[in-house]
Amino acid sequence: PCVCHNARFSIRKSETLVEKANIPPRYRFQFLSTIDLGETSSDPDLSFIVAHDWANELVHEFQNPSFLRKGFYLWGGTGSGKTLLACVILNELIFRYGIQCKYAKVNKDFLSAIRDTYQPDSETHGQERFIERELANVDVLVIDDFGIQKESEFSNRKLYDLIDSRYEQDKLTLLTSNHSLVEWKERGQGRIFSRLNEMTKEIQLKCPDYRMKFSTEKMI
Repeated sequence: PCVCHNARFSIRKSETLVEKANIPPRYRFQFLSTIDLGETSSDPDLSFIVAHDWANELVHEFQNPSFLRKGFYLWGGTGSGKTLLACVILNELIFRYGIQCKYAKVNKDFLSAIRDTYQPDSETHGQERFIERELANVDVLVIDDFGIQKESEFSNRKLYDLIDSRYEQDKLTLLTSNHSLVEWKERGQGRIFSRLNEMTKEIQLKCPDYRMKFSTEKMI
């Protein structure tokens, strides 16, 4: 075989994992080293640097048996870089270790997807358990836009079941939100807050419109 066969096979395997992970195209193949921390700026954003350092430690110590792995609850304003950082972690874990990861928007890829399975004319009719098991069992899960869903008994129950299942299996879960974690204390009898408080480290991003900065860099 060609001397580059193993390298090409490894790259293709990683690309397949990225596709299965459902990472949005704009964030695919973005890594810790490609994130601009504003080091050349006179006023770099400290909250993003703290979050980046935490992500860096998680990635590099991921397979260290003595490292206490914990997910994060990353929250801040629109465009603060939450989704970018979460997807960067997925890319790093896939390409470094071949970890099975999944990205899911809380409404589109979970709650609405489950509701669609109840419709007889839906392509996913009857597949509710498959969707739930897939997100519950994947090694690393990003739940994006957590908190934008409408408050209801259905959404609270489904979210708690998913988070509780991952808690029981000790699976790494990364959440992004526009709302602080404490706001969940009064929802769903506080059960979601209790689980997330144990499973994740809360990090607030205060940086302004990192999404605009990221979009500009992609154009250059």
